Amino acid sequence: MNRFKIELKSDLCVSNGESYGSVIDTDVAYDRYGLPVIKAKSLKGCLLEIAEELTDLKVLDADFIDNVFGKAGDSKEGNLILSDAHPENYKECVDDIISMENVPSQNQVISCFSGTRGQTAIDKNGTAKKESFRTIRVVSRKNTFICEYTLNDDYKDGFEKCIKLLRRIGMNRTRGLGEVKCTPIESVSENKSNYLYKGKTG
Repeated sequence: MNRFKIELKSDLCVSNGESYGSVIDTDVAYDRYGLPVIKAKSLKGCLLEIAEELTDLKVLDADFIDNVFGKAGDSKEGNLILSDAHPENYKECVDDIISMENVPSQNQVISCFSGTRGQTAIDKNGTAKKESFRTIRVVSRKNTFICEYTLNDDYKDGFEKCIKLLRRIGMNRTRGLGEVKCTPIESVSENKSNYLYKGKTG
């Protein structure tokens, strides 16, 4: 099981596609315990963008994307299997939560890892548009996540190049959110896998 670390250099919002009315318009993704999650689909999309750039620059072979990420419209899937990313100390966090006499709610847990931000749309005159104010939840900077993946060894070096070049993920990347530093780390056996430990999410 291969892994890489994602260090948040700024606040992050990877949306779960849900809202909470007047309280939070855009929420982050989190699991059944309330612990924040960076969805594999979001990570894979960002890594694919980098792979496309490296392929254009001929740093990666022309068939790298098809073999790793799969080919659009083709029934044959790519070789890459990517997990959701969870906090670096995920197992310890889960153990702490389930051992509490009064188990905290999802919202109580995610609040320990996050905060909220307000934003509004600006018109061409530089004035805030009416009724455009929105509140989004963000995972706080300095949190660290671990993502696990499996991949044929033939493509591992190229994929690690993509990992090291991943600098922004999530929403509002042009507004100061989602800056990350990604670093490949040592592999682990499946019986020590964070991915296998977490079970189903949501």
